[in-house]
Amino acid sequence: MPQHKMDHEKTNQLKKLDKDLIRSVIPELMTWLQDGNWPVYPEIRDVLLPLGNELVPHIRYVLETTDEDWKYFILTGLVSNLSKETIVHMKPELIRIAYNPSESEAASELDEVARELLRQSI
Repeated sequence: MPQHKMDHEKTNQLKKLDKDLIRSVIPELMTWLQDGNWPVYPEIRDVLLPLGNELVPHIRYVLETTDEDWKYFILTGLVSNLSKETIVHMKPELIRIAYNPSESEAASELDEVARELLRQSI
């Protein structure tokens, strides 16, 4: 696991791991996607993307939090790069955010991001 937000050495090691090992640390890896400005963000995202549908429960977990920044970076950086078939599994959550956002979700423009993801997944 990365030790800090610029730990490219550890993220490069992650890229070499078997998917089974990656699966076992998905929750920990998701925490490294809390800020899209962190240098390790794209590397961690790229390690997770091949897991596709297996990410859905972990993405749902993030979408249920009150961390609007984390939600934003998950939606724009991770979900937006998943297949339409995977995004469909998150449709209820995206519909809720798109059309019934909390005040803080609306203030963070998550409703707009969710509507765009729904349009792209049709």
